[in-house]
Amino acid sequence: MKVKQGMLLTIGLLVGLLGASFSMEANAASNTVPTNFQGTFYQYASHKKWDKLVIRKHSAQISGPGYGKAFKLKPTAKASHKLAFKVTGKDKQQVFFTLNSKLKDEASSPLPMQGFSLAQRKIGHKTYKVVRGFQSGYWFDFIKGQKITHRYAGMANGKY
Repeated sequence: MKVKQGMLLTIGLLVGLLGASFSMEANAASNTVPTNFQGTFYQYASHKKWDKLVIRKHSAQISGPGYGKAFKLKPTAKASHKLAFKVTGKDKQQVFFTLNSKLKDEASSPLPMQGFSLAQRKIGHKTYKVVRGFQSGYWFDFIKGQKITHRYAGMANGKY
């Protein structure tokens, strides 16, 4: 009997600790981006040119040949340029998030309409942190800190 009570107590503590570790999932949008989402990420555009996604504590910027003029998000900006970070869910080692969650008209922003996910990708023998964008049934990866001359993209069917 005491063994069963001890096991139930241990399981309860483990579930409680796991629940506490996922405390970054807040319902409200934040002006501050957590550290594990920050960095400089690159996506191969073509002809030795890269698109660049820079995520900082209080700003985010996307630029490159695929985006034309640089688009910067700040917490003090108005409407489509306002930084509003929000974690929207988790699935298979990915954390889904948006950078402009308060935007009502998604078409006025060059950021992916279905948001991003923070994930990992193995390239060769190395594992890289990637920010995966989702738009119109497709995904594309921005790789952290590395300019790799291959575009990782495809249909969003769950096979990344």
